[in-house]
Amino acid sequence: MHTKVSSGAGGYEPGILGLDLVRSMSSDYTRQLRDTMSVNSTFWNTEAQDSTVGLDGAEWIIESRVGDNYHFVDRWTPSNGLIQDIGLLFLALSGANFDPVY
Repeated sequence: MHTKVSSGAGGYEPGILGLDLVRSMSSDYTRQLRDTMSVNSTFWNTEAQDSTVGLDGAEWIIESRVGDNYHFVDRWTPSNGLIQDIGLLFLALSGANFDPVY
């Protein structure tokens, strides 16, 4: 798993690469991630974008490609539900400290 974080802030230039991690994942994590993002999961039926925006928070974009199938979901600071669960799973799997999480 590759984790890359830049120094930029939302709405501004992306900045410079400040974190660049590569981590091997156990078979349990790999299985959990595959189940969560498989073409049979509810992620693939989730509306791509909603109309929620804000002045303070974070834009979460989750993308997946399985074969020729591609889907993305874009949410502003999800506070519960599938997109937050997937995003928090990715953050945990990275092994990096992301605090606070918006």
